[in-house]
Amino acid sequence: MVKINQKFAKELISKLIEAANGATKLNVHDPDEIAKYALSTLALLAGLIPEIGSTVSSVITLAGQAFLPSGSEPERLWNMLRERIEELIGSKISDYHFKMMKAKIEGFQINMNAFSKVCKEYDEAKNENEKRKAANTVKTSHIAFLFVIRGSIPEFQAKDYEVMTLPLFALAATMHLMLLADGIKNGKDWGYSETNISGMRDEFKKLTSPGTVAKFDRQSLSDERYALQDAIKKGTEWGVPAKVLDTWHEAYSDRFGPKTNIDEIIRDIEAKVTHGPSDYVSYVWKYYEEGRKKVVPYKPHINEPENRGITAGARLRAYADYDSRMAMTVLNYAALWPFLAGEKITERGMMFLSREIFYGPFGRCTTVDWNESTPPKPSICSSRITSVYVIGGADIECTCMKYDNTWGHSYGKSCGGKPYQLDLERDEYVKSVETKYGHKLGCLKFVTNKDRFLKCGASRHADKGGSAAPVGYELTSVYITQFESHEPGGCEGIVLGFRPLLTSVLQD
Repeated sequence: MVKINQKFAKELISKLIEAANGATKLNVHDPDEIAKYALSTLALLAGLIPEIGSTVSSVITLAGQAFLPSGSEPERLWNMLRERIEELIGSKISDYHFKMMKAKIEGFQINMNAFSKVCKEYDEAKNENEKRKAANTVKTSHIAFLFVIRGSIPEFQAKDYEVMTLPLFALAATMHLMLLADGIKNGKDWGYSETNISGMRDEFKKLTSPGTVAKFDRQSLSDERYALQDAIKKGTEWGVPAKVLDTWHEAYSDRFGPKTNIDEIIRDIEAKVTHGPSDYVSYVWKYYEEGRKKVVPYKPHINEPENRGITAGARLRAYADYDSRMAMTVLNYAALWPFLAGEKITERGMMFLSREIFYGPFGRCTTVDWNESTPPKPSICSSRITSVYVIGGADIECTCMKYDNTWGHSYGKSCGGKPYQLDLERDEYVKSVETKYGHKLGCLKFVTNKDRFLKCGASRHADKGGSAAPVGYELTSVYITQFESHEPGGCEGIVLGFRPLLTSVLQD
């Protein structure tokens, strides 16, 4: 059974708690940092991490520190996620849709800041009277924030742009589900009725259960409309900032429009429902698979006749980059979505959460465990790399990894090169690998989380650089794709596998 690395998770959650309490500022400069923190908050909400330190009333206020970091431009980070997929499929979103999404992201940040503030006041209330007043404020803000998120989701599902916006959709969907899960778990304390909580539970189930169909009934919509009207009225009376109220009014307009007849409102809402699956899990899998069909293969940097396998290696590397990017920023979230509201996570769910992502092949290759039509299959890892062994001279001649106490397969053979070995400490792992490749695999550099490294190979027959350094991951496998014994001998290609530190077998 895959287990959570509690030490790693608690360190991340502690940083988020400190940022939420205003003690420190979380510096997030790369969108992959978002993914690292997102997984930890999802795991916390799914009950995989014991509550630590000072408690907070809403987990989404922790996630917001990474999703929408204050003092930065979250739309810039979200935009980088989109651009990385655009590069892989050779297509770009229109300026119009980008501006629409940018406005929604700004609305998310405005509401996240407002909701975090009232949650903090609730957590710090000194007596029952203060707690009761603060709870009413939290409930009102929660109602409105939910509507803002609901109304924004379609902007991240724009027709013809589903694939390139999928990482952005995944973040918006994660916030939506976190808000629902928070409401289900804490709603009674905030003043929600059992009927309200049951409604949130039904909505959550529909969004996380594959095959469900979105349905709207008159009474539920009537109740929703009244709840948002009441939230706007209270917000106005309480002096909620104008920017926040503007997003609430916009959410009301998006959901209900100027019409008063509920049946007409239902027809309008149904007309806006996305053309894809209505549940979030099916949606991300559908468009992840659609995106694989659009991946643009990389072109080899050297000629094929003298370098058999260089074209296949470049093509397969493009698919590996697409799969790893989607796993980190979409599929890992989806693996936890169904378990955020109390349902115990399954072994299959944990296996998908701990999926191995691959970088490469760097160099020449004929076949790997994936192709144009089939992604890598998730598997369980029960051992960690404890030692790295490489032989090299002019180029790389041999590699072998030690897994726990057992040496793995030795790829290649010595052609007279020098052996190098790096034994890892108990709390050490390889965080990145740099390569040089071409006619041969010319050089390898393994770098650990303690900034120790092993570097081998003079790159005599290699001229192109490549690297693998996924944030929040550790190296878990190394495969040589081809070896040539004739002069010039040596390894000709490499594939590197990484798994999330969140599910690492590294000792706590």
